[in-house]
Amino acid sequence: MYSVKALEKYLQIFKKINNLVGIGQNLFRIGVIYTIWGMNSKAIEFFNEALPYFAKADHPSGQGNIYQKIGDVYFLTSDNSKALEMYNKSIEFLKKADDFRGIGKVSIRS
Repeated sequence: MYSVKALEKYLQIFKKINNLVGIGQNLFRIGVIYTIWGMNSKAIEFFNEALPYFAKADHPSGQGNIYQKIGDVYFLTSDNSKALEMYNKSIEFLKKADDFRGIGKVSIRS
């Protein structure tokens, strides 16, 4: 398990070298930690911050994973219609990436 402090350090390194996927992945991981801690709005902030980095890097699998996690947060907060919307977005991006394993995980949730 990562600590938020360690991920913030890694984030600065990836920003310094302009590694878009690395930036996105670290923001994603921080969001996952906040989800585990029950800090759902903070988690969504980090997930949303990560999205443009995956978009700029043309990384649809990363975008799909983020939408899945956002859907999970909405599901945890009983906002099922918003969760379903995010899961459907996730599947769209995962299809573009031919990420059938990811599609399967999202399909089980929705």
